Amino acid sequence: MGTGYDQSWNFNEELFANIRMNLAMIKVPESTVIETIDGKEYTFKGAGISEKYKIHYDKTLGTGNAGTNIGDGIHYTFCRIIDKYGYDLFKDTFDYLYELPGSTPVSATNWGKFNFFLDTHSTGSPPEARTFVRPSLKATSI
Repeated sequence: MGTGYDQSWNFNEELFANIRMNLAMIKVPESTVIETIDGKEYTFKGAGISEKYKIHYDKTLGTGNAGTNIGDGIHYTFCRIIDKYGYDLFKDTFDYLYELPGSTPVSATNWGKFNFFLDTHSTGSPPEARTFVRPSLKATSI
């Protein structure tokens, strides 16, 4: 049994924190985030928080331009999976990963960790869930 503290699989803690925030906002529809993006102020309420991440997705992954700083674009990809299949897929994946023993071999690169997460997530997902991740996403993007 794992210690629950080994997070060698974690490729982006901020992204995972945002996924947890996403769930909280879905469960509390009156929750609000106000953010300025490209000089324009937006207000996102409840499950509408995914629109924040869509703005970033549309500028990066949605155009096939992975570039840098694509965590919010990846988050929108995960939002679409949550919208279609529910949050339980992520909850089950996190539960499994947090229980991994510290000796579990995980890639040293963020790209490898990203794929490890997707492979773990895919074991409990419908086969098409992984198709939400654009093939244009490259190892240098994460």
